[in-house]
Order: sequence, then C-alpha cells, then structure tokens
Amino acid sequence: MNIKENQEKAIDLFSRAPMKKTFNMILSYNQEDQAIFTMPFDQKFCHALGSMHGGVLSTLLDNAGWFTAQPYYENWINTIDLQVQLLLPTSNKSLVSKGTLVKKGKAIAFSRMEVFDEDDLLIATATGTFAVSNKKF
Repeated sequence: MNIKENQEKAIDLFSRAPMKKTFNMILSYNQEDQAIFTMPFDQKFCHALGSMHGGVLSTLLDNAGWFTAQPYYENWINTIDLQVQLLLPTSNKSLVSKGTLVKKGKAIAFSRMEVFDEDDLLIATATGTFAVSNKKF
C-alpha cells in the first residue's frame, strides 16, 4: 500500500463529491500526511447570530479525520463516532481543518481534528473513530 497514492485517490474522490461544491472546500495533504481542508467564509452557512453553524464545523472536522485515516487502509472506513467541541464562534474568515492520525488499528482508526480561522484562532476540536469496512477503497 502506498500512502501517497491513496491520498491522491482520496483527493480525486473528494473532487467529485457534491459537498465539495456546496461548501467550496479544498482538500490537500501536508508533509505529515495530515488531511487539510480549507473553506472560505460563506454567510449562507451561518446561524441567526451570524456565526458558522456547528454542523458545518462538524463536517470540516469529520472530513479532516476521515481523509487523514483513510489512506492507511485498502478498504473503506466509516465514521462511527465523532465527539465535537465548539470552542469559539466564527467570524467572517476562511476556515482550515486539520486531522491527525492518533492510532491505526486493524479494524478501527482514531483521529484528532482541529478547525482554525485564517488568523490561526482555534475554533473547534474533535476526536473521531472510524471502522474499517469490507468494501474496497
């Protein structure tokens, strides 16, 4: 298994996902093999008080964890648990999420994720658990 090839496969997969267009997210990987998602501010994803809705932040966090862990497996993984901590309200700034693989097991992977705004202010954190399925990636 080649992690870099699987990352390219994951980028290609995400490029065709309807959510990419909806949220205008961009996926890349850094030198530490962490999935990095960038998303510009968009008022249509804000709640009544003007901050980004927690569901959108949760999506950024889940994506960062899933796309960080997936390249380590030949089979598809599924999110089975996502624990989100919303720390601060957002402003009208772009957001960046980053995943870190904490543990890679045979059947389950664990990731830690963070969302920052463009000024490097920590907005949200999460942990994710992902189960390996029997479907090929």
